[in-house]
Amino acid sequence: WLIKVEFRYSGPGGFDALELLQEDNHMPDSPSLGDKYIISMYFINTVFATVGFGDISAENNAERIYVVIIMYVGTLVFGAMLGEVQNIMDSLRKADRERTVAVQETKDYLRAHQAPPEVERQMLSWVYFNEDVRIRDEQRSAVWSRFPDTLMYSLASHLHKDLLLKVGAFRAISEHKQSEGF
Repeated sequence: WLIKVEFRYSGPGGFDALELLQEDNHMPDSPSLGDKYIISMYFINTVFATVGFGDISAENNAERIYVVIIMYVGTLVFGAMLGEVQNIMDSLRKADRERTVAVQETKDYLRAHQAPPEVERQMLSWVYFNEDVRIRDEQRSAVWSRFPDTLMYSLASHLHKDLLLKVGAFRAISEHKQSEGF
């Protein structure tokens, strides 16, 4: 763009493309070298950031510089968001990879020792179940470790309320609390 700004080219039909560009984008008729660099940077960054020129565009150098900075900030924020999405996907895949490794190691061991197919099926079924429970327990432990004991007690009471109410002593405590308005 700097070359385009520096060397005027009149296209076929006699119009000057630069003059049209300057007029459409509120640029000075005879820009200084600094203006030329700012205009060039603005257009290059607009193209690379895939923002496009649209109906609203910068009308002076201050706006052009501001827009270029915002484009870089937007690019950094977008990159950070992509990184977070990648981390989430990696954590999801990590659990799946761990399960796959456990299953494969079990298969290899059982086949190396020529276990009967029915025993292999039962053991693999247990490995799938055990890995699911392990992953759930790790997730629960990671969340619960952030809270003090009193909050963990309240959460556990809420999550396991139905199970606790099946035990007579806990049911009596619950009924006593309700009658006192807790």
